[in-house]
Amino acid sequence: MSIEKIRREYTPICDGCGETLPAEDDFYDAVEAKKRAGWRSQKYGSDWYDYCPACQQEI
Repeated sequence: MSIEKIRREYTPICDGCGETLPAEDDFYDAVEAKKRAGWRSQKYGSDWYDYCPACQQEI
């Protein structure tokens, strides 16, 4: 999954280009922020990957 815990905050990071969204205090708030920004999650095998709208078009 592409939400990284950095210190005490959770930061969504695009697996395609590395773009980030603002950090959130809670993991589930970061998930919701990602959805609001139009990001999509894709599962490959047992791993999840997150892509920003620009990278979704390239996939």
